[in-house]
Parts: sequence; structure tokens; C-alpha cells
Amino acid sequence: MNNFESPHLNQAKQEKQVEVVESRELAFEKLKRVFTQRLEARFGKEGTDPMSFHNLEHSKVVAEGAEKILRTIQKIDPELVSDEDIEFGYIVGLGHDLVQNADLKEGEMRVRHRGFGEHNKENLKNIGVSVGNEEASAIEIGKEMEIFQDSEGGVLFPDNEFEKRIFDAVGATYPDAKFDVKLPEGALRVEVTHNDTRDDVSLPLEFLKGNKFSQPTLTSESSLVTFAIAQADLRRICGATENPEEFQRQADAEFYELQSNAIVKEVQGGIEDISQERRKEIAETIINWIKSQVGFTLWQRELFKEALTNNKIIQKSEKAEEISTALNELYRHFDNNIFGVYERYTRVDSKFGAQIQEGVIDDELFKELLQEIHIL
Repeated sequence: MNNFESPHLNQAKQEKQVEVVESRELAFEKLKRVFTQRLEARFGKEGTDPMSFHNLEHSKVVAEGAEKILRTIQKIDPELVSDEDIEFGYIVGLGHDLVQNADLKEGEMRVRHRGFGEHNKENLKNIGVSVGNEEASAIEIGKEMEIFQDSEGGVLFPDNEFEKRIFDAVGATYPDAKFDVKLPEGALRVEVTHNDTRDDVSLPLEFLKGNKFSQPTLTSESSLVTFAIAQADLRRICGATENPEEFQRQADAEFYELQSNAIVKEVQGGIEDISQERRKEIAETIINWIKSQVGFTLWQRELFKEALTNNKIIQKSEKAEEISTALNELYRHFDNNIFGVYERYTRVDSKFGAQIQEGVIDDELFKELLQEIHIL
């Protein structure tokens, strides 16, 4: 079995239906509608499992982000990216989070069933899960694509052409998390841009280690569609988002999602009866989350550089330098977002840190901190 295959995909094939369309282009349009409706029905505000971050908005961010990267490359070197690559990349980006299974225990953080192939397989097995979310999403995309035929009965998306491409692209969104990993030398230097002025800032040494979320199936051999989806999934919000407050809003939304059955539910039930000890635990969790975004973003900047430098398709192009310059320009906001979350952390820590350590957090102070991260 190849690393992108799954017995569950074979089962899906046996259950397939047939839909006749005249072209792949029309099939892509139908897939956009199907995936958009499905994501909203599953993860929208009125969905079966409402999500504050991994919802239709996020999937569109990834799809549009992948499209933008691919169009940028195509404009410089048209031989590297076809129009169909762009359509395919959009569809896979839109569908990469179709499955968001998780353990949802009362009073505990959401534990996502992340996994792809051998990645996280043992942990999933220990909780009785056979297929991780990333792999299950790839299976679902493949199942939906394979139903399309032309008027003469020809399969529009044959397995031998598309199966591996789907699994490679979605697989690259599986994140391997390592915590408190030392950053490369010079990584604490950020160039802050404001009103056409630039300032070089060095962050304190306490940020020399950060949480590293890499993509183990993204390699130097990866296709440009896979490369584009991987960057758009983890790095668009912190590298291509111009407004640092928007990036912070997205980070807060993920905190809300992870804590929806724990801290969020607890405080929205009323803070009056929450003990000082528990208030301190909640406050420390919030401040540590805000602080962790600094290291996360520093690492994403490094991983973007690494992925761009190592991709063989880009680097073998006669216009490699021009492509790299254009993609760096597209993802030019890392530094401002790094400094933005650093400033936010120092402001919040300065305002709340001392009182939290003293263990005396009155209602007004507690409410203010909860409002800071948009859970009250």
C-alpha cells in the first residue's frame, strides 16, 4: 500500500454514484458548492458541531490562499502552474478540513483526531480511532471527485491521476507539534513596519524557544499545489494578514474552539462562583496562550522560508529568484504580526500578571481578561 492509500478509500469507491458533467471545470464548480454547503452544515453557527475557527471561513482562507500562491507563480513562470492546478488547489484547500472529529469531554479541551497515514497512528489507535481527520478529509474529497463522468462515460478525475495528488496535498496539512523548540540564530530579530518607517527590534531571550508546528509530509519534492495548500493552511493568517489584530482574532477563535467545552462553558455559566484558585488557573492558561502565539509565529516564519528555499520545482525554474521574491512579498507580514502578538502579551502580562500571581482576581479584572480573548 502506498503512503497515500487507505482501505477506507476503497470502501468509498464501492459506494460511489455517478454525475455527468461536460468538463472538469464544471465539476470543480459543483464541488465548490458541495463542500461549501457541507462545511456550513457541519461547522457553521447552526451546524452539527459549530466551530469558531475550523469552519467555512478558515477553509475559504486556505482555498483562496492556495489559489493566490499558485497564480503568483503562474504569472511569473506559466509552465509551472496550469489553470487546472489552480482549480484543483482551490477545491482541495476548501475540502481539507471536511472532517473534524474530536473527543469532547465535559470540562476538558477539545482533543482533535489529527492523523494522516502513519502520523499519529498509535495515539489514535489508543483511543479507538482508525483514521485521522486529515486522511478522512482526503478520502471524502476523493469520493466526491470520482463520481464525475463526461457524456460518453469517461471518468473526469481518474484515480491514477488524482488520488495521489489529493492525498499528498491534504496530507501536508497534518501538523507535527513540538513544544519549546529552540529557534535558529537570529530568529528573534523582527523588522517592524509602520507608516512607511521600519524599525529593527530584537525580542527578549525568553522567546528563544517556541512551539513548532511543522508539516512532516511536505518535502522538497512536493508539488506546487501541495506547497501552496501547506503554506495557506498554517501560514497565511500570520504571514499574509496585514492587520495584526485580525491575526490575533483568529488565534482567539482557535482558543475558543479548543476550550469550548471547558473554560468557555465554565465562565459563560457565570463567574461569581468560580474560586480564586480556579480563576488563577484560567487566567494563566489565557496568558500562556497569548504568549505562545509569539513563538508559534516566529517558527512559522522560519518554516515558510525553509519550504520556499527547499522546493525543487521552484528552485529549478529559470525564474526561481523572481518567484521567491514575489512569494516573500505575498507573505511579508510575519514580522508585524510577531511584534503585534509580542506587544499584546507584554500589555496583558503587565496588566494582569502581578495580581494573578498574588491570587486575588476580582470580578471586574477577571471579566476584563476574559473579554480580552473574546470568550465573555
